[in-house]
Amino acid sequence: MNIRDGGGLTHLREIISNIHDTSLLFDQVIVWGNQSCLDALPNRSWLIKIQPLRENAGIIKTTLWQVFQLSSAAEKMGCSILFIAGGSSFTSFKPYVTICHNMLPFTENALELYGVRSRRLKFQLLRFIQLQTFRRAKGVIFLSNWAMQHLRSLMAKSDLLYTVIPHGINSGFHITNRVHRNIADCSQEQPFTIIYISRIEPYKKQLEVIQCLNKVRLNTGWPIRLVLAGLASDHSYLQEMHQLIQKSSRDENWISYMGPVPYENLREIYTSADLAVFASTCENMPIILLEKMAAGLPIVCSNVAPMPDFLEGAGLLVDIEDETDFSIKLQSLIQNREYRTKLSQIAQINAVKYQWSKTAKETFQFLFSSQ
Repeated sequence: MNIRDGGGLTHLREIISNIHDTSLLFDQVIVWGNQSCLDALPNRSWLIKIQPLRENAGIIKTTLWQVFQLSSAAEKMGCSILFIAGGSSFTSFKPYVTICHNMLPFTENALELYGVRSRRLKFQLLRFIQLQTFRRAKGVIFLSNWAMQHLRSLMAKSDLLYTVIPHGINSGFHITNRVHRNIADCSQEQPFTIIYISRIEPYKKQLEVIQCLNKVRLNTGWPIRLVLAGLASDHSYLQEMHQLIQKSSRDENWISYMGPVPYENLREIYTSADLAVFASTCENMPIILLEKMAAGLPIVCSNVAPMPDFLEGAGLLVDIEDETDFSIKLQSLIQNREYRTKLSQIAQINAVKYQWSKTAKETFQFLFSSQ
């Protein structure tokens, strides 16, 4: 009920799309959700989609439905187990398995970036709700070993079943025969294009990326273009970003913000880019990073856990908070075509291990064993 966009929706859509009937282990799968979520899911003979509330139902109505009606709805449909795909629920139905998608409520360094604003209070409330959801669960799925190690001690439940099942990567993001251009061959008409696709949030560090790239441009005179894209979850931070774009771009317009990009249009952006940045300092398992790896993009990435675990040498790790370290390493990668080519090849090799079919199979096996 509480999945509308982002990694949670991608995860649900992909595990349903990639499960084979022989691996399903259940006669039926029922999804209760809002219309935008249900529309994103494929049609399957064994899949029943139910929209219990109107599309514009707010958080209060959604929460009340979960508290007072989800359990009886699941019992009426003969459910043997419930999967809380959004990570938070107040249902009394037992047994259920949940999943940990969001590490922001549990990462104090990232929360401090929100000061005393209402969004920080929201994340602190979400921390409490998710911990209660985890503690009442029969089992919890983690996306990374780092997240599991970070959170298990907070759950205080000895009989909890848990497993680590990483996300997969949609095969459509694999781009072969990528051409890596020399910076000397780029021009104002065909600039060296750097992309950063991610939500617009303080911990995603878009401001630091803009400042770093502006410093590189001023130092080198290179024809660089920065493309930013992603849903603006924090509007005050979005306003800061727009102000910095105006200040840094002046009349050159070398920075563009595309807003949220439909999932099906991401491949086109990855194809047009020469290099990708991933500057986030708080993640569980970033699907966007994996997609950039699959696309064969050389990547400059935050050195904060768990990013190094997923890159495995397929990108250049930097301290995003250190502008000198960030700009020097970024500049060196831009001018070293051979190194970019090598990182691209390693990234695509590493990305192959993340298959949605494997994620789907292991997820349904864990659900079946948790009944």
